[in-house]
Amino acid sequence: MKKWFILFIILVVVLILIFPIFKDRKVCYFSYGSNMNVEQINSRNFTYSDVFSGYVDDYKLVFNKVSGTQGVGYGNIVPEINSKVEGVTYYTYEDSLINMDAYEGVSSNQYYRTKINVITSKGELLCDVYIANNTKEGLKPTQNYINQLLQGKEYLSDEYYNMLLEIETYN
Repeated sequence: MKKWFILFIILVVVLILIFPIFKDRKVCYFSYGSNMNVEQINSRNFTYSDVFSGYVDDYKLVFNKVSGTQGVGYGNIVPEINSKVEGVTYYTYEDSLINMDAYEGVSSNQYYRTKINVITSKGELLCDVYIANNTKEGLKPTQNYINQLLQGKEYLSDEYYNMLLEIETYN
């Protein structure tokens, strides 16, 4: 019994020593939706050390994430050959993404976090991204939601920014 107790104590000490390494581990996060608005991300207890442009090849931006309002959809990305999704890329920390999971509804299965290759101004990076679970065709974003995406203008090409301006909205 004493042997198991000593092993347990050693395990606890090791976990206490190692956990901060994972918590403070630097990661890359790619946002294609409302988190392109740096002011919004700052209001979400999200810590980052750098922010820069990025894009994902062979994906398309859609607004098929079911919201709480009938007919209204939030941003999502889906595979589509010869398409491109632009967005804002953040160097952040694992604990910030754990905080962001709550805003993105990960625990309620609204979005899930996965890794995706992003071409950035700093080279190709493997970044965390949120993909919608609860989707439906025929939804439209609100103008307010599109305005959040437009806040990422300095990180988007003129062509992509203009495409966002032309999206048909719910209201």
